[in-house]
Amino acid sequence: MSSNFIDQLKAALAPEQMRLWQTRLAKALIADDKAPLSIWRAYLWESYHYVKHNGVNQALAVLRTPVTDKELQIRYLKHAAEEIDHDLLCLHDLEKIGVARETVIASRPLPETAAFSSFLYDFVMRENPIGRLGYSYWAEGSADYGDVLIPRLKHHFGLPDDAMRFVVEHRDLDRGHKAACEKTIEKFALKKEDQEAILYFGVATCHQFFYVLEAMYDRAMREA
Repeated sequence: MSSNFIDQLKAALAPEQMRLWQTRLAKALIADDKAPLSIWRAYLWESYHYVKHNGVNQALAVLRTPVTDKELQIRYLKHAAEEIDHDLLCLHDLEKIGVARETVIASRPLPETAAFSSFLYDFVMRENPIGRLGYSYWAEGSADYGDVLIPRLKHHFGLPDDAMRFVVEHRDLDRGHKAACEKTIEKFALKKEDQEAILYFGVATCHQFFYVLEAMYDRAMREA
């Protein structure tokens, strides 16, 4: 397959990705006025609650992939294995700002965060599982913004890199993940129905994540 579909996917995702930068949370982090630490705390806390599911729902795609598609199954499982412990980075960073990991683990996510995770599971188990690559493509691509975000986090909160491992380590790791995801799409998303699933789920998850970020901001303001 040519890169035409990747170009189509990028074009479809672009408006939703730009919309994420219009969230109150993103605007607060980009602004020069110092943001309250509660924004960082809420972001990490809710990220823990959806990130802990990412490796699992990625691996579940194997169940609904033909057993003859060995290479695709291997790619799913390899990516799942690399995602499985990213929630621990959130817990580590929260501990650095005084939040006990046991408190976070015992807590429940906001409804918007829970709905986002549920959408991932639902699509993989009831729809075309290859569509999850649409989510992976934009989510892994978020690392491209790390060079902008990390200095702003230091400006607002004065945190060292070791207290921001969730974003610092993702900045480097996810660049490789995005490239691998793109190669997987180019090699395996050859059918029209597979491309449609990737387009739909990529755009839909990015759209829904807007509301997750907005809910994070509301929580941060309540706790500020």
